[in-house]
Amino acid sequence: MWMLFLCGALAAEPSLAFQDDGWLVGHVDIAASPDAVWALVADPGQVARFDAGRETTSEPDGTCHKVTMTIRHPLASPTFHTRSCPDGERTVRQVLTGGDMAAFDAEWRVEARGDGTRLHHRWKGEPASYAPQWIVHRMALKGATKLMAALRDHLEAQP
Repeated sequence: MWMLFLCGALAAEPSLAFQDDGWLVGHVDIAASPDAVWALVADPGQVARFDAGRETTSEPDGTCHKVTMTIRHPLASPTFHTRSCPDGERTVRQVLTGGDMAAFDAEWRVEARGDGTRLHHRWKGEPASYAPQWIVHRMALKGATKLMAALRDHLEAQP
């Protein structure tokens, strides 16, 4: 039992912060192979399974995915469309194609590190309707931190 407690306590927490240019930037270290991490983050439908803050549908479109997302929030539930595509080696980029967001750009990048992987994440978004920036940033930071922790926990639980 102590071993389970220690393993959980040693898990690296996601490190995320907003930059001066409005980008949410961060990473989490994961005790899993880069191939396993890439297999998960390259498919936005798989990533969405770990994000309780949104409903997502993903449809393959060649090497990319057409994605529709609805953010779950009591004050507003914007629905928007993105295209998620590989963008270089072990990097996937998701850009806005329409809907209730004025701007949306996200990126996952997988980096091999020693016996594990560092998963990098960048995000920038702006709702089409007015919302105070501090609320948008708070929701994004909280959601991204929970999502990255859930991805880490899932990947580290795999044999």
